[in-house]
Amino acid sequence: MSSNFPTVNLPYQYTSLLRANMQMSGQGFSNMREYITSQKPLLTLVQIIFQDLGNKLDLTSIVKAVGWTGFRNRLANAYVDYAMYGEYPTTPNTRNISLMIDLEEDLKPFTVAGYSRGFLLGFYLRMAQVQQEKSGKDFSLMTDELIKLLKLSKIKIVKVDWLLLSLYHLEGFLGRDMLLSNFDKEIGFEKIYSKLTEEQKNTMMENLLSYGYSIGDEEVFYSKTV
Repeated sequence: MSSNFPTVNLPYQYTSLLRANMQMSGQGFSNMREYITSQKPLLTLVQIIFQDLGNKLDLTSIVKAVGWTGFRNRLANAYVDYAMYGEYPTTPNTRNISLMIDLEEDLKPFTVAGYSRGFLLGFYLRMAQVQQEKSGKDFSLMTDELIKLLKLSKIKIVKVDWLLLSLYHLEGFLGRDMLLSNFDKEIGFEKIYSKLTEEQKNTMMENLLSYGYSIGDEEVFYSKTV
């Protein structure tokens, strides 16, 4: 397993949207429109990357034209493109975010509708990968076997990203067989976590804090992660 998660300078205005409940009806849509309008850098980027829809379209018309998912995806691709090539795309494409879309699809059965936490995790992983590759390093976490561990959860969870990253560390440190044995015995998370060495606990907490800081999830700094 990767020993250190990189801290990535992700756009806070955008990750704020991915952390929110974005059901596109009523107050949810109104709140999103007001928020983006108040964030001038984000609004300017929207105007740049949606030029193909017409220069005179307002934010409401853009979101209605492409839907929340299409809107969100094109913004993500713009940020990834800029990180990779130093410029924003002016035509629609998802060439560099296919793995993010696939990850979210894999996580959908385990999370609550309306949230983009799986996509947010994918965004962090993709941007971290770009950052690490520029330094000649590799950064890859997700496997099908890790995602399958979510089937053990009896409920759908909003913050599926935090749960998955916690499972990543517990499986990596304790081994899959021991982790599954603890779940079979219905041993709680805190007791499983207590089986880690102090060094392993420190590594896990440092990595989760790096993730929380990168996505702007301030809650992790003063509450339990999962």
